[in-house]
Amino acid sequence: MESILIISCDDSVASELTTYCASHGCTRIDHVDAGTDALEILHVDSYDTIFLNTSLPDYDVIKFLNETLCIYPTARIILIAQADEADTVVKAIKMGATDFLTPNDLTKKLDALFFIKRPSTAQEETIVRSPAMLKLYEEGFKVAGESAPMIVTGEVGVGREHFAKQLFPLASLYVKGHAQFPMLLREPSPEEQRDILKLLSSTKGQVILITSKEPGSLNAELYHRLNVLSFEVLPLRKRKEEIPPLIEHFAQVHANSRARIPIKFTEQAIKKLVEYHWPGNVRELSNFVLRFTLMHTADWVSGDDIHLISTPSSRADPRTLLNKELIQQALEECADDRIRAAQMLNISVEMLQDKIEEFF
Repeated sequence: MESILIISCDDSVASELTTYCASHGCTRIDHVDAGTDALEILHVDSYDTIFLNTSLPDYDVIKFLNETLCIYPTARIILIAQADEADTVVKAIKMGATDFLTPNDLTKKLDALFFIKRPSTAQEETIVRSPAMLKLYEEGFKVAGESAPMIVTGEVGVGREHFAKQLFPLASLYVKGHAQFPMLLREPSPEEQRDILKLLSSTKGQVILITSKEPGSLNAELYHRLNVLSFEVLPLRKRKEEIPPLIEHFAQVHANSRARIPIKFTEQAIKKLVEYHWPGNVRELSNFVLRFTLMHTADWVSGDDIHLISTPSSRADPRTLLNKELIQQALEECADDRIRAAQMLNISVEMLQDKIEEFF
């Protein structure tokens, strides 16, 4: 369940938030009045969501936000602000706050907030080690919260959608007939591209295009309309520093979701994996660790155990990275729930259906 910290000297606001969160399954809800008390707690504990009242009795809210993000850079912080505090809200969101509420619309807007439905923080953790990726995130966070159109490019499986969601946590994937902004437009078909162009001709809203295609293969008008900000997420082979911590991360994530002890890799195994080309990028690495989590009987994976990886190539269709045994194991663990199984395998439901038809 979600853990919540409410920082507010307004008892009525704190009470309303507590009641709402408790009714939505949040069993751990803490409340403090002052910024000093909150920082003491955050030095020793963490929370999934922090509600922060901009009127702190002992702290400037911007200073408090800066200190909080230094302690806990992935914190999800939702401001409680008065209607006339627009400048403070804009500055705070640019610094890293997620969203804001006003005391008059708490219940109404809480229903639309994503934090109740969000996946486990462990699954969403961002691991950045290479200088090039550090620079990418640094540049990205400069425009976080801005409403300008954006294109995020990169090979399949590199984490383009994850990068976009780090900058715009409230963005949601486009669903035909349902326009919600900010919108993530992932590998749109020609028909979807035409639909979005038509939508943008009559509606103002931010669209973030996520694509591995070359500009020439996209609708030219849509491409030029969205190409205000552009970021390229590098393939895993160009940021090998991140492979060892990613292996550890995925081992923990896959073990946690199955109540198992995380599988471990020897130095020889890690070296072998770092040297590999990873044509399917981060998605392939996640699937590889999942495969060993499900099928390896020993606690440790040695270099000699790693023989399932094919000869590296410059590109690979991620559908070729899954085998019959892995899919069958995922379906069994999820009681044939294909949505959960697809999430477990880090693929789309459509891709899972294709593989089921191919193998079974």
